[in-house]
Amino acid sequence: MKKRIAFLLAAAMLITSLAGCGGNNSSADTPAADGGASAPAADNSTPEAPQDDGKTYTFSMGSPQPLTSPLGQGGTRFCELVAERTDGKVTINYFPSSAIGSERDCLTQIAGNELEFELAGVTTIDMFAPEFGFLQAPYLLTGMDHLMNMMDGEIGDKFKAKLLENNVNMLAVARVGVRQLTSNREIKSIDDLAGLKLRLPEIATWNKVWSHLGAAPVAIATAERYNALQTGVAEASEGTWDQVIDYNLYEVQKYAIETNHVCEFGAIYASEKLLQTLPEDLRKTVEECAVEAMDYSSELSQKAVEESLEKMEGFGLVPSKIDTTEFNRLALEACEEYFNTTWTVATKDEIMSYAD
Repeated sequence: MKKRIAFLLAAAMLITSLAGCGGNNSSADTPAADGGASAPAADNSTPEAPQDDGKTYTFSMGSPQPLTSPLGQGGTRFCELVAERTDGKVTINYFPSSAIGSERDCLTQIAGNELEFELAGVTTIDMFAPEFGFLQAPYLLTGMDHLMNMMDGEIGDKFKAKLLENNVNMLAVARVGVRQLTSNREIKSIDDLAGLKLRLPEIATWNKVWSHLGAAPVAIATAERYNALQTGVAEASEGTWDQVIDYNLYEVQKYAIETNHVCEFGAIYASEKLLQTLPEDLRKTVEECAVEAMDYSSELSQKAVEESLEKMEGFGLVPSKIDTTEFNRLALEACEEYFNTTWTVATKDEIMSYAD
């Protein structure tokens, strides 16, 4: 633990000037680690909140996102709001671009109470709540409103409760957008996916669906994506259009294809055991700042799509529209067994009812 703290403090000195939300307040003791992502379920009984005794707290937040992305800017806003509204009692040092580990690494540390915050995407589903895999299944949802209706409803409440069993508190959610395909091979139909080395994050549902569509998924972390595409380890990638700009993918991809296959959310996650150590007023402020920051990120995401498409056109990467009827059919075919074996918290009819 001492080595970890020393590393984080050293890294903070290099990165917080970029993140815009560092600080040097003395910190309260961080609770000792008690395991990784497979740690026993957390005791989530709510102890009496500690009294505000004037202590200051210094925490860390990791993220795979670059500072320039809508989510990355939302992370900066979160840290700034917390520092401002707690009058400096809480400082969150922000480590974007996987500076302290991959998304999975940091979420594992959140679950083990070794890291305080993480700004991440849908990987939490695969890691801690696979029964909610339909929230990010390719071609299952009708659009972002369908996804957010579930996240704001009973299904979302159940999902958050499941994460809490693993000490992961989802403080606030942002609309990231709809994921698309980029490639160094021209894709005009489903047949062109055959054997395509497609970079994907380690999400089981995504890998299964794209394999069923004919591609050859390659599991590669976000921080390693550019290099993998540059060296040919992967020849295609997928993500929102703003990622093409934020991660400089236009330098290593020739074609952009409008596939509209996944509606994605991002979120600020926190160690629940950490939150329970904060005085009640500080915890409430942190939670409110998270919501405001993710709302800000959602606004940026909507603007980023249009701006990114304009920039992509300037780089000669104009998205092509293709018929995805067969993509959709095969994706739903691949997902069918999940409804029978894994996605047990909701029926297909219940999930589709949120599309209204």
